Amino acid sequence: MRLAVIDMGTNSIRYSIYEVLSPRSHELVYKHKDMIRPGRGVFSTGVIDKESLAGLVKSFSKWKKVSEKYSVDKTITIATSALRTARNSEDVVEQIYRETDYKIQVISGAEEARLIAKGILQNTKTLPARSAFVDIGGGSTEISLVADREILWSHSFPLGSQRLKQMFPKVNPPSEPEDRESEIKNLRAKIRAKLTGLSKHVDGEAYPHLIGTAGTIKAIGRILNLREARMNSSSDYIKELTVSSDSMEFTFSELRELSKQLETASRATLSFLEGLEAKRRDMIIPGTILLEEIAAILHTKTLQTSFCSLRDGIILSQIETLDPEDFSLSSSKS
Repeated sequence: MRLAVIDMGTNSIRYSIYEVLSPRSHELVYKHKDMIRPGRGVFSTGVIDKESLAGLVKSFSKWKKVSEKYSVDKTITIATSALRTARNSEDVVEQIYRETDYKIQVISGAEEARLIAKGILQNTKTLPARSAFVDIGGGSTEISLVADREILWSHSFPLGSQRLKQMFPKVNPPSEPEDRESEIKNLRAKIRAKLTGLSKHVDGEAYPHLIGTAGTIKAIGRILNLREARMNSSSDYIKELTVSSDSMEFTFSELRELSKQLETASRATLSFLEGLEAKRRDMIIPGTILLEEIAAILHTKTLQTSFCSLRDGIILSQIETLDPEDFSLSSSKS
């Protein structure tokens, strides 16, 4: 049986197709990302604009053709923070359904956090005694605290790289130095205020290992790992990072130093920062500061990127609902 998952986030739409072989076995057949920023402006205007909606319809129409090509049996379509926030979310969902036949389910922040944690736990063989799962998206951040593979606490916070960029635009160059410094102070104050619940729950406990998913932490991991590889003249590792960067590690001190450097980085510096996608340049500063503040509260020492995502939790949950006869469907589709 072939299942597809469409994940509409704030920054991008991700499409994945899985071959489900048994209740405990599935393989990724196809994946693609359209970084069209469907949530641009939504956190300042409160609506998904016409241009973004047109881009969404175009992407969903494309995925419909891909689904037909790959003989997909069922598609699960979900949306997260951008549509949770938008006042016109019902109109957006209705228009996409009318034009593409895809019915979007807007999931809650709590459900998003649960599914992300489910995907990481299922796909991570070894974990320290205590660790934290952190997914920094464009519009929200999901955090789960884990001990001995049991989720102690999960929560979704209205903090994301795109949301914070819209709320605090002067953190990016070419703002005047004094304006930028003041904006960054306000940004940090906002983040800390929103993370009060996390601080109270942690209550001084240490979560020394942080596993991060989504684009922000992967970008940070690539930047820091490529920097180290250049210093060590490790050409093979540089090539590996350029092609695939699913699992990278770095320390909290390295993260803090990068955050400090980015606070005063010019446009030119960001343009030539190795490992940073062009479409993520205007979000890397608020995203890095957000990750730094989270890691500080958790007393984290090491951070690790993960290939897991919300889609992993979705596909696992969907497989659990299937009947035995569903697995007898032909898996020889092309």
